[in-house]
Amino acid sequence: MRREFRTIRVLVVLAALTGAVQAQAETTPLPAGDHPKVATAKAAFQAADAELNRVYKEVRAKLSPELQKELKADERAWIQSKEYYCGFQKELSRGADSIEAEVEFYNCQKDFSVERVKYLGAWTGEDIPEGLTGEYDDGVGGQLVIRKATADDFTFAAGCVRGPTAHPGSIEGKAVRLNDSAATFKEQGDCQTEAGRECCVLEFTIRGRRIEIKTEGCSYHHGARAFFDGKYLKVSGKTDVKMLE
Repeated sequence: MRREFRTIRVLVVLAALTGAVQAQAETTPLPAGDHPKVATAKAAFQAADAELNRVYKEVRAKLSPELQKELKADERAWIQSKEYYCGFQKELSRGADSIEAEVEFYNCQKDFSVERVKYLGAWTGEDIPEGLTGEYDDGVGGQLVIRKATADDFTFAAGCVRGPTAHPGSIEGKAVRLNDSAATFKEQGDCQTEAGRECCVLEFTIRGRRIEIKTEGCSYHHGARAFFDGKYLKVSGKTDVKMLE
């Protein structure tokens, strides 16, 4: 699967931050009714949203009852993330009551919907190779790549860009497999001697093409609002992808 569904999110963040420093004189007060530019952006979003709803129902119908529940929870988390990102962009960039802000708001939602369609396709597992190695995504700014795997351990890299202010994080290492469905990573080295620093621990729970990560003491490796915790879905067999950071 291509990487657009990760890079679009970063571009949305950058667009929001860039718009924040533009002069307020560039904005046009929002008139009553939809301005033609607003109407065009709104229509594009509605078309993307309709396609997203179609794909969601199609994918859901192919899943087991258990996975359908997981998909529903995943979708709710994504909606919250989309509303947070796009609402922040609207308020930050050019003021909430301008034509430009409305256009950006609908464009942001459209981009998220297009991105989501590509991500949803991975839920069925079609065209996704078997095995542990590959690229995983949590759908809300988190990325995991497992590059080499044996019966005893696997090497991994995790990266994230969270929130509309793009708080980043990254860590990599070798996790020890406890059994077929569990593995753990315990950071070694400088963290053991530096005052006030914790050693990062990642616990991996492996269930088919889904990997859940739970962490402890990993704040040194990510921004204040960033995190590695989450449920990651395998989206491709690629191991040489560029990491979010």
